[in-house]
Amino acid sequence: MKFYKIQDTLSKCSSFLDVACIALDNEHFFPEGNTVSLLLEDVNNRINSCIEELNKMKGNAKNE
Repeated sequence: MKFYKIQDTLSKCSSFLDVACIALDNEHFFPEGNTVSLLLEDVNNRINSCIEELNKMKGNAKNE
């Protein structure tokens, strides 16, 4: 079960990185302003959440 949770979390992280890459590749399609910057900030926050989740799983594994 733990393996699947880790795999799911890493998959989410990968998806967020894909979104960031697509946004950067297509930055010229976005309207003027900081749309891409806001998107990248959101992606960064989501990846940090995934890292926190993985660290919690790691901590729980040590306690077992």
